[in-house]
Amino acid sequence: MKIGSANLEQKNLLIAIAVLIPLAFFLNLNSYQLLFEEPRRALVALEMILSDNWLVPTTNGELYYNKPPLYNWVLIFFINLLGTAEWVIRLPSVLSLFATAFLHYLISRKYIGEKSAILSALFYITSADILFFFSLLGEIDLFYAFIVYSQGLLIFHFYQKKEWHWLYLSSYLLASAGILTKGIPSLFFQGITLLVIFILNKDLKRLFSKWHLAGILLLAITSGGYFYVYSLQHDVGPYLARLFTETFSRTALEKNSTDNFRHLFNFPVMMIKISAPWFLLFLLTFRENWKEKLRKNAFLNFCLWFCLTNGFLYLLSPGTRERYLYMFFPFIYAILAHSLQGMYVLRWIKKFYFFIGIAVVAGLIGMGVFGLTISFIVPSVFCFILALAIAAVLYYIRLNSSYVHLLASVIIILVARIGFDLVVLPTKKQNDPYRNDAQKMARLIGDEPLYLIGLPQPRIDEVKLAGKLFTTFKRDEPAFLAFQTSFYLSRFTGRILKYTKVENLPGFYISNEKFKDPARVHVYYKFNNKLNKSDDWYILYKAKPL
Repeated sequence: MKIGSANLEQKNLLIAIAVLIPLAFFLNLNSYQLLFEEPRRALVALEMILSDNWLVPTTNGELYYNKPPLYNWVLIFFINLLGTAEWVIRLPSVLSLFATAFLHYLISRKYIGEKSAILSALFYITSADILFFFSLLGEIDLFYAFIVYSQGLLIFHFYQKKEWHWLYLSSYLLASAGILTKGIPSLFFQGITLLVIFILNKDLKRLFSKWHLAGILLLAITSGGYFYVYSLQHDVGPYLARLFTETFSRTALEKNSTDNFRHLFNFPVMMIKISAPWFLLFLLTFRENWKEKLRKNAFLNFCLWFCLTNGFLYLLSPGTRERYLYMFFPFIYAILAHSLQGMYVLRWIKKFYFFIGIAVVAGLIGMGVFGLTISFIVPSVFCFILALAIAAVLYYIRLNSSYVHLLASVIIILVARIGFDLVVLPTKKQNDPYRNDAQKMARLIGDEPLYLIGLPQPRIDEVKLAGKLFTTFKRDEPAFLAFQTSFYLSRFTGRILKYTKVENLPGFYISNEKFKDPARVHVYYKFNNKLNKSDDWYILYKAKPL
C-alpha cells in the first residue's frame, strides 16, 4: 500500500471513531432511572440548589459528610444549565472521561508520538469496565480520575519544560480540587508524585523552593479555605473525621490479615477486568527490552513509576474498588501503545483484531436474540445489521499495519457499545418504581410541605490509625429511605424532603410502614422501597388531628 493511501485509510478510520464515540456514549443514556450512587450525588447537588446553600452538603436536609462538594458544584452547573434529567446527571462523568483522553493525547504525543498517543487515549475510553459500565453512571470516580491523572501528567510535563511555577501551582491546585472531591487521597498522590519526578531526575533539591511553598499555600487557601468557611456555619470536626475515616478505613492498617491476603490476589484480577480487552496486547510485548526502552523515554519511565508508587497504596488497601484505579490507565496504556510496533507484533495484532471482531459479532447476535425475546424488534434488527456489517468487514477488507488494525478494533468495540445501548440500556432498571412513585406522590402533595419521619440511623466515626484511637464523633443520619425516592420527590416537587423526628408540623409525611400504624393516619399512597432487595413498605400520609 502506498503511503498516501495508508494515511487516507488511517484518516478515514479516525473520522469514523470521532463519529461513533458520541453516538456510543450518549445513545439511550436517559433511558433508565438513577441507580447505585447516582441518586445520592444528584440529591446532594439538588438540595444545595433548593436550599440556596452551595457550601453545606445535605441529604434530606441533614448534614452530609461523606464527600466534599466540588463534584456537586459541577453537577449544579449542569443542572442549572440543562435540567435534572438522568442524562444530565451522567454528563459530568462522560465529559470527564473525554477530557482525560483528550488531555492525554494533547500532552503525551510530545513524548511518545502521535500514533501511540491516539491509541492509548482510545484504549482508555474503550476499556470494558469503563465503556460498558462506569461511563453509564453519574458517579464521582471518572471525574476524580481526571483530576488525579492531570495532576500527575502536569507534574511531569512542566518538569520537562523546567517551568517550576507552573509545576507547583497547577499540581497543588489540582490536589486541592482532589481534596474537595474525595478528601485525603489527593495529598498522597501529590507527595508521592513529586518525590517520583525528583528522584528519577536526581533533583531532590528542587523540593526546597519558593514555588513549592507557593503551591502549598495555594492548596491551603483553596481547600483549607472551604473548610474554614464551612466552619462558620457548622462544626467542621465531624466532617473532617468522616473524610479521615472514609480514607483510612479501607487500608491494610484497619483490615484483618485475611482481607489483606485476599486483596493481594484480587488486585491483579481487578486490573485485568478494567483493561479488557486491551490487556491481551501486553502478551505481545514480552520480547521488549524494557530496561532500554524506559531508559530512552523519560515519559514512559515516569508512567511506570507513577503507577507503581501510587498504585502500591491501593495494593495495600483491601477496600479498593475497580473504579478507584482508573487514573492509572492512561499511563499504563501509554506504555502499551508505544510498545506495539514491528512486524513480529503485526502478525499477532491481526489475530487480536479478528478475535475482537468475532467476539463482537457473536455478542451483537446474542443481544439481537435477547431483544426479540422481549419484543424489542427494531433495536434487535439493528443489532443483526451491525453484526452482519462487522462480519462483512472482517471477511472482505484486508488491513496492512498494526496501527490500522488497532483503530479498526476500537471501531468494532464502539459498535458493540452501540448495540448494547440499543437493546440492553432500555431494559436496565426499567421496572424500578422510584420515578413513577415519586411522580404520583408529587401530584398528591401539590404545594404542601413534605417530611421524612422515622428512627434516625446512628453512626460513629472513629479517627484512628494503626489501631490507635485519637477521637470519636457520634452522629445521626436520617431514617432510611432510598436516595432514588428522595431525589425524584425533590425533583418533582421542587422542595427538599426534610427529615424530622417528630410529627408536629402540618403537611405530608413519608415513613416506613413499620414505624407508623396506617390505621391511625390518613394514608394517601403506599410504595415498596426495593433498594438492596429489601421488602419494606412505605406510606405517604397525613396525621389525624388529636
